[in-house]
Amino acid sequence: KTYSKKLNKLSQGEINCWKCKTCQSNGQPNHTLHIINHLENDSSIKTIQEKIDDLDNVNELDLETSLSLAAEAGNALLLENTHLTEELLAAQTDNLKLRHDLSIMEEKFDEMENEKK
Repeated sequence: KTYSKKLNKLSQGEINCWKCKTCQSNGQPNHTLHIINHLENDSSIKTIQEKIDDLDNVNELDLETSLSLAAEAGNALLLENTHLTEELLAAQTDNLKLRHDLSIMEEKFDEMENEKK
């Protein structure tokens, strides 16, 4: 919880220049923060695979980054599932309406054929 409190107190400038202890010790640029910021900016399914591929380039994946990626992937999948469920319901409703309209048209067609006889 102390770690969480410290994170909440960081300013945007401090967040942008923050480096993990590994990056501080070996002088590498902070790939982790770049990846986390990138994850927060885009939540599409296609880009999640790209983000996972980008993480292969980072030598040591920290828990925070992997949890962020897992959370984003879960949220993106949940959103896509919700969207697809709504589309399915709309398609089923349209299909039901079309079947009803078709049965009415078939009845009218049968009536017209019977009148001609």
